[in-house]
Amino acid sequence: MRILWDFRLFSYGYGSRGVGVYTRYLAEAVLRENPSAVIYVWADRKKLPNDIKSWPVRWIPYTSCSWKQALYRIPYLILRYNIDIFHYWICLGPIHSVGMGLIHHCKVVGTVYDLGVELWNDVPFAESKRNTRYWYMQKKLIRQCADVLCISDATRNDLHRVIPKSKSTTHVVYAPLPCGHHETPDTREPYFITLGGSVHKNLRRTIEAFCAFKENHDYYKLIVLGDIDPEEELPDTVPGFIKFEDMSQYSFHLLHAGGLIFCSLHEGLGLPPVEAMIHGCPLLVSDIPSLKEICDQYALFVNPLDTSAITEGMEELAANQKKWITLSHHGKSHYWEMSKDSGRKVAALYK
Repeated sequence: MRILWDFRLFSYGYGSRGVGVYTRYLAEAVLRENPSAVIYVWADRKKLPNDIKSWPVRWIPYTSCSWKQALYRIPYLILRYNIDIFHYWICLGPIHSVGMGLIHHCKVVGTVYDLGVELWNDVPFAESKRNTRYWYMQKKLIRQCADVLCISDATRNDLHRVIPKSKSTTHVVYAPLPCGHHETPDTREPYFITLGGSVHKNLRRTIEAFCAFKENHDYYKLIVLGDIDPEEELPDTVPGFIKFEDMSQYSFHLLHAGGLIFCSLHEGLGLPPVEAMIHGCPLLVSDIPSLKEICDQYALFVNPLDTSAITEGMEELAANQKKWITLSHHGKSHYWEMSKDSGRKVAALYK
């Protein structure tokens, strides 16, 4: 069995985001479950994380090209390498350069992370793609997939709404937990972390809520992680006690912060809460379907549109920290049960 993995996503800013993290976790699990398959990876190796470069796979060099060029490049690769299965690790993505090919001379598997372009009316990049020829074509081409992996039940439900005929081919495959031991300290420092990087992360309301929380908790601080677009994501004035950092210390903060504030408006899955539970970090998250699905009773849920509710949630995390640390620990076990067979599921689909 010769399988081609499409890792173009790592050339277009997805590598450190949830899409890239999901891909790495699941691909590693599939490699462990499917050692007899010959895996080809189409990628620019210079843009890949170092751990991927050592995988036991065969490499096909990728150089950036337009979506229209890739329409014909993909059928050529399938024939050139005698591929049995082509796995698109992004289907229905908003970036043109990682779109699906026009013709496939083999079985096709696709991964769908969310239906943001179709459903997120309050996200500018989604609105700009919705009526393009590219998006119209992608919704047509996904029908060529023999199997579609959805990263959550919430995403699968959205896909069925948009493409009802996909019901017979879809499978929910959660991101498996990464291998290795992870520390989970029993005490935490008086600060929260949150993530930016897109307007749907709801950073403005989180900052406003923390400013109200700060009035009664002067010793607390908020650290914002990620690449922020100030014009789209930030209020007009940002107090000096709000700190901004890149993602390089993300794991450190998950070990030490008093909570992850994840009040996103939309998510296909929401990997940051999973990563927080791995480290026993207390969770304040949005009351949206995907996060309720993965966090269940182990996080504190709030209406992400209600700033005062977010403030009250912060108050609860600060007042009952041990309770929420314990629940986060239990949440890891809950999610492990959901995702423990993910690699095996995909290997079985390939076979």
